[in-house]
Amino acid sequence: MPVWKSEDGGQTWEPKSYGITNTRPLCFAMDPFNSSIVYLGCKSFKDKPVLFRTNDGGFRWERLNLSGYDINDILALFFPDEGIILILATDKGILRGKPYYGNPRPQVGKDKGRGETCSSFVIVKEGNFKLLKYDKRLNKIFAKSADKIYQSVDGKKWQVYRSSDSIDFFGISDIIKRR
Repeated sequence: MPVWKSEDGGQTWEPKSYGITNTRPLCFAMDPFNSSIVYLGCKSFKDKPVLFRTNDGGFRWERLNLSGYDINDILALFFPDEGIILILATDKGILRGKPYYGNPRPQVGKDKGRGETCSSFVIVKEGNFKLLKYDKRLNKIFAKSADKIYQSVDGKKWQVYRSSDSIDFFGISDIIKRR
């Protein structure tokens, strides 16, 4: 079982993996407005999907028809002119896209009548990226590759971060700010 959930501070755990067909999860992100919506990114394994979403706090998961990537980190951000956008740090680059709800026109993959939801993602920066961070104070997104840190305000255009200020990718304040 790849995903477990606790509702009592970690005293007890129960599996919440119905619909997840990839057993190699790497990261997750919560919707900025609805904590019942969670996105799960997985390591690429054969032809298995690597991106999933639950709308009900983990009882059922649906695949978002993306495969062939190791999703190392996810940000779910709200942009007023676009709605919720996912930024994915992958082994092949930073992907940016919109997770569609319902049964939209397929953009990546095809809905073959298996309850799959198609989403549209574009590689906006090539490379092997491991971590993402949204800094609310600076209103910027940061992405870490093996040797550089990049910054963006919208997740579309990225440039090398050249400040001497360090970026804390692991701080607890980041987890709180991302909610």
